[in-house]
Amino acid sequence: MADNPAGRVPVSQVVRDAYAFMIANWRRMVPAAVVLGLCVGAGEVLTILSQAPSAPPEQAIPGFLAGMIIQMLAGAAYSACVLRLAVREEYVGRFGLSFGADELRLLGAALSVALLLLPLLLIAVIILSSLSLGPMIAAGEDPSQYAGDPRALMQAIAESLDPARAALIVFAGLLLLAALIVLGVRLALVNAATIGERRIVVLQTWPWSRGNIRRMIVVLLLTLPPTLVCALLVQGLAEMILNVGGETAPASFAVVGGLAAALQAIASLPTIAAGAELYKGLRPSDFTPR
Repeated sequence: MADNPAGRVPVSQVVRDAYAFMIANWRRMVPAAVVLGLCVGAGEVLTILSQAPSAPPEQAIPGFLAGMIIQMLAGAAYSACVLRLAVREEYVGRFGLSFGADELRLLGAALSVALLLLPLLLIAVIILSSLSLGPMIAAGEDPSQYAGDPRALMQAIAESLDPARAALIVFAGLLLLAALIVLGVRLALVNAATIGERRIVVLQTWPWSRGNIRRMIVVLLLTLPPTLVCALLVQGLAEMILNVGGETAPASFAVVGGLAAALQAIASLPTIAAGAELYKGLRPSDFTPR
C-alpha cells in the first residue's frame, strides 16, 4: 500500500497486511490489552458503586466521571501503543504503553471527531423521534409513561404507525446510517495520521479518501470478523457469569467488562492496522500538517 500513494486502494493487499500485523504482533499486545482490561474493570466498579442505592447522591456524578475517564485514558494508551508500532514501528517500554504526547493527541482527535459528528447525531435523533413519536403524541398518549420499559415503548410506537410512516422511518434511518458510515470512513485515517504526523490531524485527512470510499468500506468490513466473533464470545461469557443465581456483585461486572475490553483489544488489531496501512498509502507525499 505504501507504494501506491495516489491510486486506488488495493483492498486485498491492505486486508492481507492488516491480518499479517495481527498474526505477527498479537502476543506483544497481550500485556497492553490486559492493562486495558484491568482499567476498564476498575472503571466499571467505580461506576457501579457510585450508582448503588446505598451510595451518597453526591458521589454519583464524580464516580461516573472517574470511571469514564479511567477507561478513556486506558483506551487512548492502548490505541497509541498499537498505532506507534503499525505506523512508526516503535514499541515503547516493556509493554508498549506510555502516557504522553501521543495519547493526549489521540484524546484531542477523538474529541474533535465527536464534535464534528454531534450535529448529525442530534439531527438524526430529532428526525427519527419526530417521525416515530408524532402519531402517539397526536393521539394524546404520553411517551414518558414508558420511560422504564423500552420494550413497551417500542410496541406502542409500532401500534401507532401506519405503513407509510413506518416505511418513511426505515428510509430516513437508512439514509442517516449511510451518512454516518461515509463520515466514519472519511475520518478513519484520523488516529493513524495523528500518530504519524505527531500532531492532531482531523479535517486535513478528509480529501485523502476521495475516490476510495467504497474500497475503504470493504477493507474495514473485511477486518471486522475477529471483532464480531469476539463480541459473540464475550456475550456468551457474560451470560454465564452474570446470570448466576443471586444478586450480581460489582466484581462480576468488573470481570466481564475487563475481559471484554482485553479480548476486543486483541480482536481489533486488524482494523487498527488497516487504518494505519490506509494512512501510509493515501497520505500525499507533499503533505505538510498545519
